[in-house]
Amino acid sequence: MNRKKTGNFLPFIFPKNQRRMNRNAGIFLWLVIGIVVIFLIIVGIFLYYIFGSFNNSFIEKSHTEITLQNPSQGKSLEQAVADFDESFVEYLLYSVGASELHNPPFSKDIPKIEFYIDEKSYNAVVEKGVITVFRGEINEEDIVIKTTKEEFVKIVMDKEYIKESFSKGESSLELIASRTRLTTKGYLSVYEELTGESITGSFVRIFFYFSDVSLK
Repeated sequence: MNRKKTGNFLPFIFPKNQRRMNRNAGIFLWLVIGIVVIFLIIVGIFLYYIFGSFNNSFIEKSHTEITLQNPSQGKSLEQAVADFDESFVEYLLYSVGASELHNPPFSKDIPKIEFYIDEKSYNAVVEKGVITVFRGEINEEDIVIKTTKEEFVKIVMDKEYIKESFSKGESSLELIASRTRLTTKGYLSVYEELTGESITGSFVRIFFYFSDVSLK
């Protein structure tokens, strides 16, 4: 009798469980698809921000409106060194494309650069394509550049001398922020303009930006 009852119940039990399993599998599949789609959207926005840059229209506009005169123009090396001020720093940064630096995606962390020139400090911030230079130190800087007034003036006088100054050790650049954060701020081209080297050996590291943010 027990065997007969079991046989009667089996046709009702297994189809019900099977339907439940199929429904759960369908929900799981749609969940996975949704996660993949969201991930692709985030990556797409991330890549567009780096390569397309949401600030492009403003940057292009600012480039057409800002015209800087070389502060060393018409001066000897000695005269330019004697007249050295923030305008030299501003001119160099614009000439190497630092105005194209930008905040990382979904962040208010603006690019910040610090200079130590003959033991005196200067700092620069970049906001929406506009570079502003001040005297003194700055907190949470991305990179630090160290050199002398004479070397700085030589660089401003001859842009081709930039890489030589850094390669010979007359000027130096120290990375303070992580490479992933520097990459998301657009420092790749600026770093290469100054040193002639790549800021990172593999572009894939930019995808670790989100884990870098979560750790901070």
